[in-house]
Amino acid sequence: MNSLRHLVSLLSLLVFWMGTARSSAALTDRAEIRVASKPFTESYILSEMVAQIIDDTGEARAVRKFGLGGPTLVVDGLRSGELDIDVNYTGALTHLLLPTKQNPSIEDLHAELRAHGLLLSQSLGFNNTYAIAVRSETARALTLHNISDLRGHQQLRGAFTPDFLNYQDGFYKLQQVYGVTLTQVKPMQHSLAYQALASREIDLTDAYTTDGSLPQFDLTLLTDDRGFFPKYYGVILIRDAVAKRFPKTWTALRKLEGTLSDSRMTQINAKVDVHKQAITEVARQFLREQKFITASERGTPIPGSVLEESLWTSTYEHLMLVLSALLLSCLIGIPLGILAVQYRRTGQLLIALTSLLQTIPSLALLCFLIPILGIGARPTIFALFLYGLLPVSQSTTTGLLSLDSRLIETARILGLTKWQRLRLIELPLASRYILAGIKTTAVINVATATIAALIGAGGYGRYITSGLAMNDGRLILKGAIPTAAMAVLFHFLFEYLARWLIPKGLQTERPREP
Repeated sequence: MNSLRHLVSLLSLLVFWMGTARSSAALTDRAEIRVASKPFTESYILSEMVAQIIDDTGEARAVRKFGLGGPTLVVDGLRSGELDIDVNYTGALTHLLLPTKQNPSIEDLHAELRAHGLLLSQSLGFNNTYAIAVRSETARALTLHNISDLRGHQQLRGAFTPDFLNYQDGFYKLQQVYGVTLTQVKPMQHSLAYQALASREIDLTDAYTTDGSLPQFDLTLLTDDRGFFPKYYGVILIRDAVAKRFPKTWTALRKLEGTLSDSRMTQINAKVDVHKQAITEVARQFLREQKFITASERGTPIPGSVLEESLWTSTYEHLMLVLSALLLSCLIGIPLGILAVQYRRTGQLLIALTSLLQTIPSLALLCFLIPILGIGARPTIFALFLYGLLPVSQSTTTGLLSLDSRLIETARILGLTKWQRLRLIELPLASRYILAGIKTTAVINVATATIAALIGAGGYGRYITSGLAMNDGRLILKGAIPTAAMAVLFHFLFEYLARWLIPKGLQTERPREP
């Protein structure tokens, strides 16, 4: 029992120290504006422009919450006050906020946003709407110029982003308007669809009209000859309270209005997608050309993109998520395992319920928790805690049930109470099993925590999700390698702790006497 108490105390001290370090750092910070982005290149670039203007204006410090998993999450974060500003699109906002209104105007959208405490800038100048992309070779062979030309080509294989499949202005509605039928349609992440087109695994996909990687893959955009797709003008979305609190910053941000044409936005995207330039530098170059920022090379440097942050920062965030969830799993899982042995029916029912939690996909569980706990670390820690309950409680139960009944009977004869038997004999003897369950939970948490980047919790996942979104293998490895290294480190750490925490006589397996 003492060994388990030492382990829980150690975890508590680590979590407390890390939390105190973060709180102390936050106390020295000036006012903050939380800038969101979705996980695709254009959103990263535009949000980085916004963040650099905020930092240069000097009223507040930009906190980059980049790579969040979709427009619904971002808008919900703005409405709840978890986020402050985002670069969004009129078509996406109309779909989210006015789904039942026929042909809503921009004035309707402004009114709806004001009802939620949000303000919208004028258009930044470009219309990044949807398009249907095919290989140029396929377009020539089948004489495809317009979307209408797809009729009669049922053999073509389509792969589309989940948003495009679900939106009212998405593929299934497009099928009705154009009379297009495809025998194969499946969801696929945007950048992976381009690779699948190049390798001939699919024949067409949805594309964005300002996508910088279109020329790289030799794709043809089919003309929307029936005007099906709505306008997706880029706009800045900000909380009204933030705009009023930082008026100079809001004025500076609105200088971006009308400065980015379709062709200019495509060229800027290509610098990242094709030429692999850093997002920070691409954004800074444009802002300096337009004289929107005044920071010089010799002056105070503008903070870099969240994708270029130090690995130490990401390691700190990842460890905080893993250790916090692990501590909660130990505090609840070990007593739950004891309960399952002491009160078989009730305890086993509770463990069965924890088993059901394992069947919920991690991203779905996070989405369920967001309305309750918001975005960021809290829902992530709670989700990891729920996933860690089963290994910890099950290993505790297994360890206690594996004990020789004769030892328990001897302790009872000696007059030890149930609590004394549990504390002095049963838990120490079961500690090898319990520690193994805790180790399993820690290693699983390290891997599962990577998905937390989609809800703004940081960690190594920010590199993996961003690398997938931008088809950048370097970024993927920047997150994947440290994740694997941390998992291995936890494995060896618990092997070392086992020598310290587990009684000497139990550290090697001994055969039972007949």
